[in-house]
Amino acid sequence: MTEQLDQRVNQLEKAQVRTETTMEQQTKRLDKLDKDFIDMNTTLLGILHAINQVKWVSAGALLTVFAQQMGLLEVLKKAIGL
Repeated sequence: MTEQLDQRVNQLEKAQVRTETTMEQQTKRLDKLDKDFIDMNTTLLGILHAINQVKWVSAGALLTVFAQQMGLLEVLKKAIGL
């Protein structure tokens, strides 16, 4: 009976070690995923910033072309004395 109990305790100890090892590995993986998520989020924010800059430059260029076509630039130049 004592031998069976010792075997069972030994099995449980091995299972505990396996569980702890698995938990440590999963924790490392989660930490890496967190870091990757933060890096990806930073990259996406940079891309968003660049897209916003392109949007406003394009809007300005479009407004300038429109103003040239309508002759508004000449009116503005005369209005401010250029």
